[in-house]
Amino acid sequence: MKEILPGIHTWSWWCKEKGMNFNGHAFVREATLIVIDPPPFGPGDREALLALGKPAEVILTNRHHDRASREMRREFGARVWIHEADASDLPEPPDVAFREDQALPGGLRAVRVPDNKTPGECSLWLPAEDGSGVLILGDAVVGKPPGSLNLLPADKYRDVLKARQGLRVLLDLPFDSLLLGDGESFPTAGRSALDRFLESTP
Repeated sequence: MKEILPGIHTWSWWCKEKGMNFNGHAFVREATLIVIDPPPFGPGDREALLALGKPAEVILTNRHHDRASREMRREFGARVWIHEADASDLPEPPDVAFREDQALPGGLRAVRVPDNKTPGECSLWLPAEDGSGVLILGDAVVGKPPGSLNLLPADKYRDVLKARQGLRVLLDLPFDSLLLGDGESFPTAGRSALDRFLESTP
């Protein structure tokens, strides 16, 4: 586990099949440890996470990122949150099926990404004191190869062109840091990376 941004920590699990890291993120707000899309722990990750506190809230960006959420619920009593459009497809029912206009733990704001891999695919935006913010994505885009953004393979979508266009909803959010559930994140210049990707020829 490492601190990828001030106060925001990340840990990763290497997926040999996909050829990239699956990443989880965690931060503390008002003495509450919030975890996003938790992958399995590697050596030392569990201890490092618990040094921040006991996971209380686990927020999933989509139904395929439940990952280690059930283990966190059983071991720590954490509540699992997911957008209502994906809630019925989890292996176990979530504790909270949220809407886009619903307040989330830690001051996060969910923005659903239309026409993506699942109907409940959400970005999670965390405002920053400087007026910008941090954008956390699940499967909406992946950081592969490192330094680049890409969509998942085309067969993951009903319409890959609509999926690409759906990402434009993210441009309404102020952010510089782009933290990704899959692949390599952009602690800085994430907005620029997304702009370049959307301006490129599909």
